[in-house]
Amino acid sequence: MARLNEALEAHAKTRQPAQSFNAYILRFPKICKGYKTAEEAFAKFDKDGNGTISRAEFEEYCSDMKYAITDEVKNEIFAASDLDNNARIDFKEFIILLATITMVSGDASETSKDFRQALETVNDMFLFFDINRDGKLNVKEVKKRMKVPPSQGTMGLSEDLFSRRFEEMDWDHNGVITYQEFLLATELWVGLEEGGEE
Repeated sequence: MARLNEALEAHAKTRQPAQSFNAYILRFPKICKGYKTAEEAFAKFDKDGNGTISRAEFEEYCSDMKYAITDEVKNEIFAASDLDNNARIDFKEFIILLATITMVSGDASETSKDFRQALETVNDMFLFFDINRDGKLNVKEVKKRMKVPPSQGTMGLSEDLFSRRFEEMDWDHNGVITYQEFLLATELWVGLEEGGEE
């Protein structure tokens, strides 16, 4: 999604990246707290209370909130967030949707301060790994950023374990991690529960 990449680039121009991944790990509790505040926003979207957001519920919420985005952009945001392509957004995908709509619309008024801070940290972390600024992460970039002294390997992970962790983040198994896949990975890293579901 080109608009998302543009928003990430704009974010990068205003931020100073941390020197190591460990600096971001220390911020995981704050990211988790921010993600948990998204449950209230999820409830606003999920009008019928079935634990997922339909396309119609998404349209209604965007209209109610008066987001300054076109129908084309709404379509792109919904499609980019619906990772399992079932035409419904569950809570884990909602984090992606809320982050994307916040970044693309430039309107953070409907997100909590905690969520905005979590999103800033996650964006910083993504950009920390995205060395070539192409909007996706490849194995070389992630390895380079996770490297510590050679005697300790990649953040202390064996090559096999590192490969498995990378594959876990690469949901579509195409060899790169998109921003959306990265958001899902951070949900797991920070210990976010299923939230918003039955």
